[in-house]
Amino acid sequence: MSTRAAAWAGIGTARNRACATEASYPVAGGTVFDLEVYPNYALVGFREPDGTLRRWELAPALGLTADLDALRSYLEGRLLVGFNSLGYDSPVLERLLAGADNASLQHLSRTLVSRAAPAPHPSTAPSLDLWPLVPGSIGLKACALRLGWPRLRELPFDPDRPLQAGDLEAVRPTTLSTWR
Repeated sequence: MSTRAAAWAGIGTARNRACATEASYPVAGGTVFDLEVYPNYALVGFREPDGTLRRWELAPALGLTADLDALRSYLEGRLLVGFNSLGYDSPVLERLLAGADNASLQHLSRTLVSRAAPAPHPSTAPSLDLWPLVPGSIGLKACALRLGWPRLRELPFDPDRPLQAGDLEAVRPTTLSTWR
C-alpha cells in the first residue's frame, strides 16, 4: 500500500480518537506543512517524516525570492499534512505557486482568516487536513496540548505588520513549532 493510501486508510479510526495520541492521526509518511504570511513576507515550511525541516521564503524587498520551480519539484509525490490546511495553508500555497506577490498573498490570508470568502479548492498536492478529524471546534494549540507537545508559539508580530530583516529570525521558528 502506498504511503498516501495508508494515510487515508487510517482516517476512520482517527476521527474517533481526537487528540488522544499522535497515533490517532494518519500522518505516517506525510510531510507536515505550515505557512505564515505578512504584508511583505511569506514563509512555507515543511517537516519531513524523518524530522528534516525545509522552507521557502518570499520577501523581495528583503532580498528573498522563493524558487517556485524547486518548490513545485519538492511537492511532487508528497502527501501534505496540516491543520486547517484546506481552509488556509493549501489555498495560500496554491496562490504562491501561481506566482502571487506578497500583497496578493496577504489579501488572501486576511480573507481566509476572516472567513469573508470560502477557501478555493487547492490542487497543488495531495493534502490531509487534520482539523475535520477532530470533533467540535478544537484548535491546533489545544490539540497540541492534549498530545503533550512540548512547545507552542504564537506569531511574534501582528500579521498585518510589515517585517524588517531583523524580524525574520523570530518568525521562522513559529512555522511548524507545534508540529514536532
